[in-house]
Amino acid sequence: MAPVDIERLKEEYTQFTDKVFPRIRALASDRRKLASVLESSRYPKVSLPPVFQTGLRSIEQLFTPLQLGQLSVLRDAVNSVEADQCRELLRLAFSITLDRANRMYTAKGKSTPLRGQSAPFHLRRYQVWDDATELPITDLFSAAFKKVVTAKVDANSALNDFVSADSFRVWEGSATRLDRHVAEESVDYVLTDPPYGRNYNYLDLSMIWNEWLGFDVSDQAYADEIIQGGSRHKSQDDYRNLLGQAIKQIARALKPGRWLTLIYSESKMETWSWLLGACRDDGLRYVDSVWSDSPLPTHKKYQSPYASAAGEFYVNFRKLDERQFADLYSRAVPLPLPDAEDVVRRAIETVVVSYLGANIEVICNTVISRQLLGQDFLERHDVDRVDIRRLLAEHFDPNAGRWQIRDLARVDPGIDAYDLLRYALFHLLSRGPSGGMRPEDISRALPRLLATRGGGLPLEHVPALLQAFASPSQRGQWKIDDRKLARFSQLRLFFDSTTVRTLGQLLRAPGARPARATKSLMGIATLTARLLDHHADMADDAVQLALLAEHVASAVASVIPTAVAAVSAVDELASGRVSLGDDLRVHPIGLLITLRPQVTISDDQQFELSQRIFGPVLNEYHVWFHPMIATAHEAEAYRRRKLDLVVS
Repeated sequence: MAPVDIERLKEEYTQFTDKVFPRIRALASDRRKLASVLESSRYPKVSLPPVFQTGLRSIEQLFTPLQLGQLSVLRDAVNSVEADQCRELLRLAFSITLDRANRMYTAKGKSTPLRGQSAPFHLRRYQVWDDATELPITDLFSAAFKKVVTAKVDANSALNDFVSADSFRVWEGSATRLDRHVAEESVDYVLTDPPYGRNYNYLDLSMIWNEWLGFDVSDQAYADEIIQGGSRHKSQDDYRNLLGQAIKQIARALKPGRWLTLIYSESKMETWSWLLGACRDDGLRYVDSVWSDSPLPTHKKYQSPYASAAGEFYVNFRKLDERQFADLYSRAVPLPLPDAEDVVRRAIETVVVSYLGANIEVICNTVISRQLLGQDFLERHDVDRVDIRRLLAEHFDPNAGRWQIRDLARVDPGIDAYDLLRYALFHLLSRGPSGGMRPEDISRALPRLLATRGGGLPLEHVPALLQAFASPSQRGQWKIDDRKLARFSQLRLFFDSTTVRTLGQLLRAPGARPARATKSLMGIATLTARLLDHHADMADDAVQLALLAEHVASAVASVIPTAVAAVSAVDELASGRVSLGDDLRVHPIGLLITLRPQVTISDDQQFELSQRIFGPVLNEYHVWFHPMIATAHEAEAYRRRKLDLVVS
């Protein structure tokens, strides 16, 4: 991490390669020299762990004789460099070189030889290939050094003079014994990416690097390793016991009220239940989580593209006691249903219907992060046998990279009528004739497809709903438009129109009380005044909220001139359950944007709105919020109920 003189490093590298590379290249054409090097060199010859001995006994079998000789010469030369900093950076380049300089590396089917994959990273085991790709060691080392230089240039720019004995410290040791280095309640923030249990055997798979670089791995290190399986045959209980000890140490080190972000990936709800329980037992309360896609698909993703999610969760916890957590993050408890699997299956159905088919990443993000982890679901249900991948295989079908509902007749009747009708239309067109479907054919097929739903479907909106993802041909036959479908899925990530319609249905329901509904749609101006009356110390936050609303209204008006009739607060914000203090950013702020009568908004305009609203608001106000756009038709429905929306 320390700053490096890049030009001096490059000069030292040039001097090194001018001296060493000719010796390395000579071994490829001189068998006697190669035999002499192999006889005198101390290359790794230790046995592989029994769990990895699939026809392989020792590390030297993972390399060709030429690779063993050339790597030995390169390693010894690197270790003999006198300048400490240069030597350590060259050792790093040598470590990177080892990834491709072996019989486990193959570039078969890749566009260039350097884009291949090595078995320890790709398959998580030692395996040699009959058609392994053997690349020149000098080329691999040169490419590795370029990566090191690029990293050091970035580090110099980002850290500059920050790295010092006072500002930056590194300790090597077990996370189960943090108290040896870190004082109690002295840490503001912890970011950790713990081992994923049964997925990786880290020390076993790093054996070739440890042996070539001369790192001594003690028995204690193997005992401390937080994994399941491996050469020590650790059980799930061993894994959870060690990870639980590490979580306890983190909780001890954190200051009260401070944060832990834990990076994790798992599809079994039983594992999530244990993890959240272990954190909660040590005073770390779950707040929220964010899904992050992985740019590099794993081997498991290639094998099971529909069932393996390429990415991981960033799960946020806060050190709070039970009362503090309840005051800050109390959530409405949904009505429990008798079967946990049924709840998860219905949640998946809702996502698939909402997005007109969803890939595994969207399903995991929405179902696990928003609907299960965030609603105390794990504490109230027995989820040990709930497996999202199995539910997908049993009740859904993969199609063009997305999961689709297998039997639409049995879909959850509680799904929004507009969303269900749109999905039914998508279902028809995706399974219909390749040339498309005529409107009259669609009209005949819809009632049969949704027979179990009964009445109440807004069939008069079929043409408008079709426009969201399909286009008519010159002969009037509707076909799925891939561009529109992709745009619709993107917009769903920005604008939750279902929430607006659900709100409208509640307001129009028999027995709805206008006065009560009006209160739940309290305008921004009214809300600001109420906050100033009752919370004088929050005056700045109230003003900030009013400015946020003005920003949103301005953005809408700039895209659709004279279109905005009202901007109102809804959800938790309007009902007064949100504290506008430091914790405002963890609450979703609902803003209802009502358009004037006869105004419509196109897909392109919605997409432009998302760019103008989300980025600036997140950067300037540091809060999350859900903008919801109500059409003129919906606004008229509100007026029929005599609901006044206050214009801010």
